[in-house]
Amino acid sequence: MHYQEFLALYATGKRDFCRTNLTGANLIGADLNNINLNDAILSGADLSGVNLTNASLFGVNLRGANLSNANLSNADLRGANLFFAKLNNANLQNVNLFRADLCRANLSASDLTRANLSNADLSSVDLSYSCLESAIFCDANLRSANLSSANLSYANLSGATLIQAIICQANLQKANLNLCNLAYAKLTKADLRQADLSDSNLAGIDIDEVDLAGAKLSGTVLDTNLLLQKNSRQVIANLT
Repeated sequence: MHYQEFLALYATGKRDFCRTNLTGANLIGADLNNINLNDAILSGADLSGVNLTNASLFGVNLRGANLSNANLSNADLRGANLFFAKLNNANLQNVNLFRADLCRANLSASDLTRANLSNADLSSVDLSYSCLESAIFCDANLRSANLSSANLSYANLSGATLIQAIICQANLQKANLNLCNLAYAKLTKADLRQADLSDSNLAGIDIDEVDLAGAKLSGTVLDTNLLLQKNSRQVIANLT
């Protein structure tokens, strides 16, 4: 379907565009709130600045699409393909991205407050400077993700994979990182006060500059030899 025909139909009140093919469509700034684009194809489309609040986007193909500055608050993106998509500065509050593919996507400076990203593929994603407060990342794949300067306070990352992730200067106060694999991640100047790191894997991490005041570290795997060399007695005490 040509994008102009699509917009004309939407203007008449039509909302069901399930399985519609809009590959490469130019939809810059369009108002598409409450639309149904389940299983639609929008790969390579330009949706920058678009309004997709409360949209149903289950299984949608947005591979390589531009959604920068878009408003997707409360949208259903379960199982969506957002590989290499641009979502920087987007509003993704309360979005459901369960099992979505966000590999190599750019979500820098985006707002994902209370978003559900459980079981999502976020490998090599850029989430720097984003707001992820109270977001859910249970069992998500964040291998090599960039979370530098992100706000992850109260986020639930239980069981997530963060191997070699960059989490420098991130706010993880009171976050749940139980059973996380953070091996060889970079946590320089990260704030992990009162975070739950119990039974997580922090092998290969130099946490000398990390604020772990009040953090739960029971069962956590750490390089204790490095901690002893740096006289990190308080951290070692928290391991028991």
